Amino acid sequence: MSRFTFRPTSHQLSRLRYPSSVHTQRIRFAILLPLAALAVWYFLVPAQIGLIWIQLQLAARHSTDGTVRLRNFSMPRDSILSFAVMSVGMRQGDTVTALNMPGLFGEVLISLPTTWPELWHPSLVPPEGWRSFCFPFFCLPAWWFIGRGLESLLGWRRPHWGTLLCGTILCTAFLVGLLGLTFGESAAERANEKQFMLYGVAFWTLAFGVFPAAWIHRWLTRRKPHPEPIKISF
Repeated sequence: MSRFTFRPTSHQLSRLRYPSSVHTQRIRFAILLPLAALAVWYFLVPAQIGLIWIQLQLAARHSTDGTVRLRNFSMPRDSILSFAVMSVGMRQGDTVTALNMPGLFGEVLISLPTTWPELWHPSLVPPEGWRSFCFPFFCLPAWWFIGRGLESLLGWRRPHWGTLLCGTILCTAFLVGLLGLTFGESAAERANEKQFMLYGVAFWTLAFGVFPAAWIHRWLTRRKPHPEPIKISF
């Protein structure tokens, strides 16, 4: 009788820790999060624009001179759409910016060859209204990146050290910004500034926190004792 001892290699152990998604159907957070972000933006901005446009069009039907009379002012009927876009963009600008804070990098890239050091926006549109429409699309790569980090944290994807390093650097950068906004200013200065900046930086610090968490999870997994060799007798 002879014995054969099987010792799994490190590659085989990693395949056991990070199983392939070919055999198991799982949620693809790298696809789901960008779609969810666009869905939230749709209900915050385009859907509200549509509601205001419909309400004002109904109100204009009762007008004899083609104008819409509101409480404090009136407008021609052909300005209803632009009014709806501007009003919703201004009202939801802070919320959309906080939820899509990494979109600022896209705004900076557009501004570098044009109006830098000032951030570019269309001359007829205020910055808040412009960000309500462009930031959700500028931020889609960040949502995709966070989805990859979640998949790595859950063990559904074998994370590359470069991905973990990049995500950890971004998490550290947002954490430094959060500490600066929280402790680097007086209470009077914070009261004069818009709170959405603080909320947005805090939210994205937590979001990018999935990468250092995935790195710690990877390190703890590697510290687990290796399984005993399999002895086969025949």
